[in-house]
Amino acid sequence: AVALTGPLPLAARGGQAPYSWLVDGVPLAVGALRPEALWQPSGPGFSELEVLDAAGQSARATVELLRP
Repeated sequence: AVALTGPLPLAARGGQAPYSWLVDGVPLAVGALRPEALWQPSGPGFSELEVLDAAGQSARATVELLRP
């Protein structure tokens, strides 16, 4: 669980640019040349994060955000 205090940095290791980030299936960043993104959560609760690279590889994580 992560305390919700502001934009959260997201980072992936490996893969090939460009990268696309999704939060709960909704695009956050598409065509990013670096494997990083900033995400401003809308509030506490569970969210699913996913990153896709140019080769079609993907990684997912579910996070729980708490009130500060």
